[in-house]
Parts: sequence; structure tokens; C-alpha cells
Amino acid sequence: MKIADMLECALSKRSLSKTHCQIWKLFADRIGVKYADQVTPEIALAYLQRYYSYGNGKTYNNQKAILNTIFRCCLVEAKLSDSPFRPIINKRVICVDSHRNLTLTEFDKLVEAGTPDVRIMVMLSRWTAQRLETCARITPDMLDWERKVIVVSPGKTQRFNKWVCCPIMPELEVFLNELGVKKLPRSIPIVKNFGYLNNRAFSAKFSRLLDKLKICDTEDGKASFHSLRGTAITWFKEHGIKGEELRQITGH
Repeated sequence: MKIADMLECALSKRSLSKTHCQIWKLFADRIGVKYADQVTPEIALAYLQRYYSYGNGKTYNNQKAILNTIFRCCLVEAKLSDSPFRPIINKRVICVDSHRNLTLTEFDKLVEAGTPDVRIMVMLSRWTAQRLETCARITPDMLDWERKVIVVSPGKTQRFNKWVCCPIMPELEVFLNELGVKKLPRSIPIVKNFGYLNNRAFSAKFSRLLDKLKICDTEDGKASFHSLRGTAITWFKEHGIKGEELRQITGH
């Protein structure tokens, strides 16, 4: 089977992310052989070491996992008994950035000083424990006011058709009602109605606001938007949410 045909074969069997497709196309251009059975574990290892040996090991491991997934989808068609990437041992991940929790004072500063899109994203993450990309996709349709829950598909695991269920906490309910969320278009992300451009632009804007408010990194970790997720998880734990319930809320 031609390497150039393997992505289409894999897509016919499972949902793959845009990143999967991009990484595979790079691999097909770079690997230097035409057919799947020509890629030995030695060639696969040399490829990873040549292009992804930099950094703390996360990129290397992620690329290996992506390429291994596509090979595994095509074993029968490519007449392979195993993926050449399967025997490769993951690198030990080092120097991983940790994100510290924010204090209540820091949280209040962000809500007070932020533009409408910042306030919405801060409140959603603080009271749902969701990542940036997940908060940015929450629409009014996902809010179940009778059961007081938000049912949302996290962007990070969307290809697995995975959903999480978060309680609508009283503080968030008051905020959303004051925002007039029930009158907003049902299928458009809430924050998109208030000047939100995209995740990358928002991340840069949020970092600038942290600097302006002197909300800094400490020995406990970085101050970032992801800090809100950690803050929320800690708050849920302190209020008696058990491990299994917390995993259902966070999507872990």
C-alpha cells in the first residue's frame, strides 16, 4: 500500500483531527520511501529523532502516537503485522510547565478589568473547570437550565465524540442571566457575540492582561488562562466533589 493512500484509508475507519492529517502529510513528504512495508522500526525511529528530538519530549511522543495510529488503521490493507512505530519507546517528558492556581483576589481583578470576551471566558473556566478551547465553543444550546448543567464536547477530544457534563454553579447562572444569554443565538458560541476572534488571539490578549494586572508566575507555577481550570478543580475538590464526578466534569 502506498504511504500516500494511507491517510484516506485511516479516515474511512475513524475520525482523525486536523493535526493528525497535517502530521501525516509531512511524514509522507519526508520519509523517503513509497510503500508502507518499506518503513521499518529503524526508519521510523530515525525519522522521529531527526525531526522531533527537540524540546521536553512531549512533541516526540505526540508525533509517534499520531503516526502509530494511522499505521494501525491500515495494517490489513498494507499487509503489515504491526506498526513500525509501536516498538519505539516514548521519551521521558522533562521540564513540564506547571500552572499555579489563581487567588480569589486575582480572579476578581480579571473579571473587573477584562473586556466582555475576557470576562465571559474567565467565568466559564472558573466555574466549569474547562480548557480555553472548550469554553470558547460553549453555546446557549449546551445550557440545560432545568437540570442546571452544561453538556459540552471538549475541543481536545472532539474526534472521540466525547462529552462532559458540568454543573451550572449559582455564580455562573447569575452572570449568564445578566449577560442575557437566553436571548443570544442558540448555536453560536456565547463568547463569539462579544468580540472574540480566535483562541490564539485570545491567549495573547489574556497574557497581556495578566502582565498589566501584575498577576505573575511564582515558584508554584505559571499564571495563565489554564490556571483557572486548576483553580476550579481545587474548588470542586474542597467542596466534596468525588474523583469520578470530577473526572466527568473535567473530561479526564
